[in-house]
Amino acid sequence: MPFLIIIEIPPQNSLKKRLIRINYKNVILTILVIFFFVFAIFFIAKPGTLAAIFQKQAENSNTTNSTPEQTNLIKTMVNNSTDLASSIIEPKLKHKDYLTSVLLIGMDTRFVKYENGSFSNNAPQNKGDSRNTDTIMQIVYDNLNENVFMISIPRDMGSDVNETCLNYHASVNEIFDRAEKKQCLGGGIAVLKKTIENMTGIEIQYYGIVTIDAFQEIVNTIGEKNDQGKIGIRLDNPTAFTDYYPITNGNGFEKVYFAKGEIFLTGEQAIKYVRTRQTSSDFSRIRRQQDFILALKNSALKSEVILNPQKVLHLLQIFNEKTMFTSPNLEEIRAGIEILQNSSNLKFYHIFLDPNLGGNEAYIDKQPNGRPGGAYYMTPTAWKQCPGNEFCQVKEYIANAISNPLVFNENATIAVYSQISKQSKPDFSNSKYQEFKNGHYNQILVENKNTVSTELTDNLLLFDFSEGNKPFTIKFLEEKLGITAVPGSSQASLRKNGEDFVIVMK
Repeated sequence: MPFLIIIEIPPQNSLKKRLIRINYKNVILTILVIFFFVFAIFFIAKPGTLAAIFQKQAENSNTTNSTPEQTNLIKTMVNNSTDLASSIIEPKLKHKDYLTSVLLIGMDTRFVKYENGSFSNNAPQNKGDSRNTDTIMQIVYDNLNENVFMISIPRDMGSDVNETCLNYHASVNEIFDRAEKKQCLGGGIAVLKKTIENMTGIEIQYYGIVTIDAFQEIVNTIGEKNDQGKIGIRLDNPTAFTDYYPITNGNGFEKVYFAKGEIFLTGEQAIKYVRTRQTSSDFSRIRRQQDFILALKNSALKSEVILNPQKVLHLLQIFNEKTMFTSPNLEEIRAGIEILQNSSNLKFYHIFLDPNLGGNEAYIDKQPNGRPGGAYYMTPTAWKQCPGNEFCQVKEYIANAISNPLVFNENATIAVYSQISKQSKPDFSNSKYQEFKNGHYNQILVENKNTVSTELTDNLLLFDFSEGNKPFTIKFLEEKLGITAVPGSSQASLRKNGEDFVIVMK
């Protein structure tokens, strides 16, 4: 049964009441849970309802800024739609074990166009191109604890696809394009989703694919004006760097520089910031991408974006014409609005599946290390130990990060020593230590190649050199190892490389 809502629809110079008939099955308002979570903040409307109202306001307006009457109109609509949704159902997002996951994909090419429900290659004649997905990020929301985990997968992460339609063993960024060409069931996105789930161990409920052109337009729509009148995003850049970016016509490179500290990025500059990697690396690039998405989220949450009909309409057009995404239902819309309203409570954690995960090549190898195939791609270190489930240890690491985010965030380093040797090598076979090591927790363990000689008599000792700066980790270690930490000052000589903790065993 339809519902009746009274809203205020302002003509150019006055307010006029009308009745709008809304069927909750064809909801008029969709907010897609902020850009980092379900792609962006924007409204999706059915023909003849909210979109038509916004269109009328845009046509009647000679400025890109919304009037107070327009702003009040949208506030009324948001409130009415929120009340409507909450009166029908208890809002919730799709999830598994209270984890809601979004796969965010960036197509790293200017010659891909989204039309008729799929991406096609429209490169100029004699210019090769592809639908490679060079930005791959899984964003996981913990519905119970309001934590957000941003997991970046490098473009050259090795992957195994063993589908009837596709047998492929190489870099993950080619999977979408290859599966599309093979016409796999569910298309490239279905095969890519399954591949990423096999890497992280987390089910994906939603996805969004954004092209370079769409990315630039989103920045130019959501962004704010600086003192020079340019539109862009403000971002706190952690490290200054110089790099080289391909010139649009394909003839060489241009030099780009980004200073440390707060910088202002237009749409064109933002693309260079998140894409360039000629003299840096793909690993530094994926870190910049996460930083930029958070900055974009902050801009998107500003009221002048959410309550501006012209910007809303432009975002709607961009997402309809240049992106592919999962459309939410009414429950998801309401849940997204609630998350949006309480976004200040969200806590963010960053995970990068690169060779530095958990220590130098602890979980991800830089080179194939004997795997079949000649092209460069990274591999999980446990691919031999877990045949058919090569990312087994990576999954455990991610699961531990989600279960213990405060411990994960402290990113502690631990030096490990043994007082005894076996076959001329340090003996680390202490059962309690091995149980801890095999749990694949989030501390960086560095086992020293030389034995130490001390007057220690206990089988296992833990020294705390953190000076109280790693409180969650020390509590975690004491619980897992079953011992009480002692001050590192009692054995200062054991701290050789600035480690937070030292484990000594015999």
